[in-house]
Amino acid sequence: MNIEEKPKRAAVRPGFSVLLVVSVIAAALLGACTRPASKSPAGNSLERSPVITVNQVWVTQGSGIYVIGHSSLPNDECLQTELLANNQAVDWWPGVCITADSNQWEI
Repeated sequence: MNIEEKPKRAAVRPGFSVLLVVSVIAAALLGACTRPASKSPAGNSLERSPVITVNQVWVTQGSGIYVIGHSSLPNDECLQTELLANNQAVDWWPGVCITADSNQWEI
């Protein structure tokens, strides 16, 4: 390696990780909104909204994306995932349902 050469880094744009985090949170919140149409909003006034938190995101070029977090959802609830690039869903993202285990989740 020449002195002028810089070590190669993963080619991840700064907004990519933020978009991933926002997409995971938005998908999870939309998936958690399962209130039946016949139930009035006033009946839900004492219920708390679910909390979904992304703790860490690792992006490794050629290897993958790893995201971990926690939520207040019950263990069997599904967190739907979607990855966007330029406001479009990418084809290679698995779009899997993540279930929490003791309020922890990972993908």
